[in-house]
Amino acid sequence: MWAMSEEVELAAKATGEVVAALAEESGALSIPKEYARYVAARIHHRLYPRLVASAIDAAEKIRASGLPQRAFGELDEPLLTAILEGMAEEADPDLQKCWQNLLANMLVSQWGVKRTFPNLLRGLEPPEIAALDRLANRTAGAPQWTQFRPMEQLGDGLQQLSIENLVALGILRPSPDQSRTEWEEREGGATTETMSVLEFTHMGLAFVKACRPPHGPTVVAVHSLG
Repeated sequence: MWAMSEEVELAAKATGEVVAALAEESGALSIPKEYARYVAARIHHRLYPRLVASAIDAAEKIRASGLPQRAFGELDEPLLTAILEGMAEEADPDLQKCWQNLLANMLVSQWGVKRTFPNLLRGLEPPEIAALDRLANRTAGAPQWTQFRPMEQLGDGLQQLSIENLVALGILRPSPDQSRTEWEEREGGATTETMSVLEFTHMGLAFVKACRPPHGPTVVAVHSLG
């Protein structure tokens, strides 16, 4: 038996609780002991109560979706680790839901959550993710390239700096229908004028979808991050 300090023992125990919260009754998700130790070493023990609570919520979302859960051997371990770390660290309730949804979608989908998504979520403020959710609702059933004017349609006091952040992260982009001359020539980046008409990138819409609860074929999709 390998020696552990009191803190590591607590972390290892909490890791087991996270696994139990996520596992199907059939035991489809059986995380190897080595991986559990690795996660326990990366996440500070004081964050584990939050992680366990978020894992329980993610497990409930999986059950509600009715979708089958993937076995551990099918999962992308670096992606899983990044999501668990984000779940443990995030204190904002709205962003916590997004981390839970990322985890739930990863555990039921073979393609829906990309390695870059945790970095995108870490780069967002709560008002920004809320604004993206509203915009995605506007594009529901519409073409990928649905255009919008951010200063009019994002609303709720979202600042120009936030709009530029969404573009810098690759979630939104200037519409190709407007002139790119000023966009390309301005050394300091986009201005209000060049950012007047935007659209989602393919990755941006996929990211927002992955930040929403998973939905099976018999479940009516609710367009929200809750």
